[in-house]
Amino acid sequence: MAEVRAERSGLRAKACVNSYNGLITLRNRCTRYETPLNINSLLISKGEPGPQGATGPQGATGPQGPQGEHGLSGAAGATGPTGPSGPQGPTGPQGASGATGPQGSTGAQGVKGATGPQGPQGPQGPSAFSTIPSGTTVYGVAGALFYAETADEHSAVTASIYGIPPELLQNERVVVANTTAVSSQCDGTCLHPDEQQYASMCTGTAAAPTAPPGWLCIYPSYASNAKGILALAVPSGAGRYGFYLRWVSKAAGNSSVRGPWAYTAP
Repeated sequence: MAEVRAERSGLRAKACVNSYNGLITLRNRCTRYETPLNINSLLISKGEPGPQGATGPQGATGPQGPQGEHGLSGAAGATGPTGPSGPQGPTGPQGASGATGPQGSTGAQGVKGATGPQGPQGPQGPSAFSTIPSGTTVYGVAGALFYAETADEHSAVTASIYGIPPELLQNERVVVANTTAVSSQCDGTCLHPDEQQYASMCTGTAAAPTAPPGWLCIYPSYASNAKGILALAVPSGAGRYGFYLRWVSKAAGNSSVRGPWAYTAP
């Protein structure tokens, strides 16, 4: 009926058949996907419709039309469950050390601990009243100053040994060394002849006196107006407690001999 109305109204319309679905549309101009059809043939009295022809082969698919506008975004879906933790990554490089913090305050002093038990008493050491142990050296000093009225005036002084020698002292083992102070008095002849033959046994000095085992050596550090210097055990020839030192004045006036001594127990 639309086609008939279009003819009677004098429209110059064309019947356009869609190549894909066979739909007929009246248009002034068919599209590229439609085939023109003579509309007047449609207005002629039509006989009974003939049988439907066989469906022709499907035409080739046309090009895709332009993409339509994007629709509105849908609502966000619910958060899915948390997946398992992945493996731990490697340790990163160590960072730089931070600045040293301020020193803290000193803590309270701890409580003093209890005194421990007293240890056992050690062995008693030697005293001046004990026998001098073998190999031990004891030291002392001897000397005096006298005023001589004349030359050849005798002077003497005694000295004790610190401790008791383990054996008797013989006179020949109580020796005066020929130190610089002695030799400067009279060109090496100030010692008594009995001393001169044993003086070489004493090899120390007034600053560092020494004595061989069993010997007592006297080292005069000062000698003035003195000659014939001699030392003997007390009592003479069999002493254990000390010795005496004697000399003779060279002239009238002050006469003096003094210095350290050393004794080593055999």
